[in-house]
Amino acid sequence: ESTLPHVFAIGEAAFKNLQTARKDQTILVSGDSGSGKTESTKFMMQYLAAVAHHTETTANTEQQVLQCNPVLEAFGNAKTLRNDNSSRFGKYIDIHFDERLALVGAKIDTYLLEKSRVVAQEQGERSFHIFYQIASQAGHDAKLTRDLKLKPAEHFNYIQRGANVSVAHRPATSLNNTLAALTAIGINDTERDELFKVLGAILHLGNMQFGSDREGGATLSDDNPEAVACAEMLGCDLKKLAESFVMRNIQAGPMVGGDSYKVSQLLQQAFDTRDALARALYGSLFDLLVYRINASLGQRVTGEKRDTRTISILDIFGFEHFKTNHFEQFCINYANEKLQGHFNEYNFSLEIQEYQREDIEWSYADFQFQTNTKCIEMIEGKRTGMLALLDEQCIMPNGNDDTYCTKLKSEIPDNQFLYSKKMKGTLFTIKHYAAEVIYDAMGFCFKNKDPVQPSIVEIMSQSTSGYVRDMFHKHMTHMVGKVGSNGSNARQTPQKGKGSTIIFESVTSQFKRQLADLMTRIHAAHPHFVRCINPNSKKEANKLEPEMILDQLRCSGLMEAVRVSRAGFPVRMPHADFIQRFTILIPPPPGEPKTVAKQMCVSLRVPAEHYRIGNSKVFMRREIHDKLEEERSRLLVHQALSIQKTMRGHLARKYVRELRGGREKSAAEIQRLIRRLLVRRWYTDMLDKRKKMLGQQGGANGSANGGAGGAMSPAMFKSNNAMKAQRSAVPPGPPGPGGAPGGARGPPGAPIHTGGVHPKIVEELKMQLDSVRELYYNERASQMALSNLVREVQELREVDPILRRIKALQDKINTQRQEAAANKPPRMDASDYEDGALGRRTDSLTAALGLLEDKLHLMNAASNVPRVDMHRIRADVEREMAAKMEADMAGRKGNVGG
Repeated sequence: ESTLPHVFAIGEAAFKNLQTARKDQTILVSGDSGSGKTESTKFMMQYLAAVAHHTETTANTEQQVLQCNPVLEAFGNAKTLRNDNSSRFGKYIDIHFDERLALVGAKIDTYLLEKSRVVAQEQGERSFHIFYQIASQAGHDAKLTRDLKLKPAEHFNYIQRGANVSVAHRPATSLNNTLAALTAIGINDTERDELFKVLGAILHLGNMQFGSDREGGATLSDDNPEAVACAEMLGCDLKKLAESFVMRNIQAGPMVGGDSYKVSQLLQQAFDTRDALARALYGSLFDLLVYRINASLGQRVTGEKRDTRTISILDIFGFEHFKTNHFEQFCINYANEKLQGHFNEYNFSLEIQEYQREDIEWSYADFQFQTNTKCIEMIEGKRTGMLALLDEQCIMPNGNDDTYCTKLKSEIPDNQFLYSKKMKGTLFTIKHYAAEVIYDAMGFCFKNKDPVQPSIVEIMSQSTSGYVRDMFHKHMTHMVGKVGSNGSNARQTPQKGKGSTIIFESVTSQFKRQLADLMTRIHAAHPHFVRCINPNSKKEANKLEPEMILDQLRCSGLMEAVRVSRAGFPVRMPHADFIQRFTILIPPPPGEPKTVAKQMCVSLRVPAEHYRIGNSKVFMRREIHDKLEEERSRLLVHQALSIQKTMRGHLARKYVRELRGGREKSAAEIQRLIRRLLVRRWYTDMLDKRKKMLGQQGGANGSANGGAGGAMSPAMFKSNNAMKAQRSAVPPGPPGPGGAPGGARGPPGAPIHTGGVHPKIVEELKMQLDSVRELYYNERASQMALSNLVREVQELREVDPILRRIKALQDKINTQRQEAAANKPPRMDASDYEDGALGRRTDSLTAALGLLEDKLHLMNAASNVPRVDMHRIRADVEREMAAKMEADMAGRKGNVGG
């Protein structure tokens, strides 16, 4: 799946090309108003600042480059019906990188600022953002309110129409953001105050009202509060300023040595002069602000040129066509015609050149496209072009809009791109590359002149404010050039029948020169294109208007580009890449890459009309390439599934093996725990039975003594007490399996020769033998060893052999317990020493030892021989064994922890 287009991807492509090719890059951003051109430009600038090489010296430059956007938006953007933050000018931003690709500076060029918005706006629109930001401080910022004599926006004629129009773009209403951005680009508080005074003067100019005398001439008193405020903020003479609005200088003959006189202006002429001054003030202020931004970014006009590489971003107005189109739309669409010509040359002409370079057979009819070269020549022709005819009418004494339309009909009679003969009044139609647009020429001459009277320019050049003098430096240069007859851009323009002289630079001639310079810079760089599309006219999210989108695609020239691309072979792959990518479909034969690629296409049964083999590339139509890619993806998915199947089977088998091993370990653990539980229960039952048996034996002895006459001799009493003490002192013997008490053990029903032993003790020995036999029913070796030991116990008759046998058994038991302890794993505890065959053999020896001790006790009791203290001996042995086992366990736990 291909990656979706994104402005960051365009920025990345430009940065990589700059890094690898070391050639300047240009990103052309175009689209309708509100389609996102300004935001896309900001995003790409942020991306380039982020990926550039960072140093301590470039950190401030990067911040200044990014902070110039809020300043330009505040002074150059406004709310329109289509967009809350519409750029009312075009800009070309050069971002400079050094040899390490560190951002070292920038330069901004602006085009065609919509100065007419300063004095008038359409219903529902606003003037530039900065005016409303300043007016919002009335009554809140004491210094601004006092210095600028501020009032709410509703009290200023120039901006009152948009005072109550809501704006969703928050930065447009925030003066704090603008102040912070001005500080970041190096404008200090003093310069900022001078700048705000010029803005305040423009607002008060709009409130300036004129009277009329008896002859119809305009009048303005010297004490007019608005005139006083303007003169104070601009630092100029109040009387001269007031007179310049109501009087006009008429020059007779040359300006040096000629005669001049003053005439009164009509009321409407006075208002036009006032508005012209407001436009000139704002236009000059904007130009000076851009110059200050460029100066702060280290790109002054003078100085040593730095050896840098540049990525340029062009954010310019898109093609416009409304029901009524005026001079502004004419200039905008002329600029788009120039850019579309470059787009055609780069995309279409270069494509044909590549076909020729690769020796590809092609039909010119398939790639024939409609160029707009003739339309551009019709507009900017030197003598009979539309711009030249318009400048001519502005110079002529009687030139006007009607005469201009007449000239269009006579000078450009038979042109397929212009329709004017059958149009009424001042209307004419131009067939642009995107659509046919009807223009109304009313106001063309006046807007092209953008007149400023010489007297006003002279007054502003003599201002006490250095900031105002710098603003009108360009106008004074034009005046001096005119006087010296070497200023090509300054022209004498007599007003209708009056012979007056107005200093002006033709807007179209200036714009034409700027566009020519712009196209030269674009042609010298590698271009990238960003087309912004406005989804709907309601500025709503998740809503598409297909007709509107289709119209924008047509206006951007993309429809023609798609048609030509689909008509040719849009997919191009180098021979090696084609072979490597589609080897999975068919094994490539040996040979040269070009021959191999051709044989692969034949083997894949690709129709001959759908591909071409060039000198270095394979050209294919889009549908064939898509089919090959689809088949390749299918095979890759099949192989991937096979790999996944094999790997999943391996992991599953490994898991089952681990699960089985865990089950065996778990089963052994469960068996051990259950075995221990059963032995503990058996041991508890044996203790209970022993207690009951001893209790019954004691009761029987008491009854026998009482039945002999109720009295016992001292000797009998002493002998009886001694036997009881010896019997009570004898412990049950060493523990059996799992802690079972020791005692005689043997198979059930085995005969025991008592030799005068008491029947109760014989019964007890038999019961212990049966229990031991049952406990080891599944150990044949233990059963045989136990039976042999029982027979040996029965055969011993003397005390000394019994004592020797007891000592031998004790030594053997100790030896086997030490062996078990030595072989014990560290994780096992003391209760686990009785597990396994070795533990069970030890239990058998312990049981035999108990039998021998009981037999020796019975024999001594029968012969009244003092009993050997076997309990003490056994206790000492068990205490020593327990201590040694605890020491071993402690040592193993320490080793495991280490």
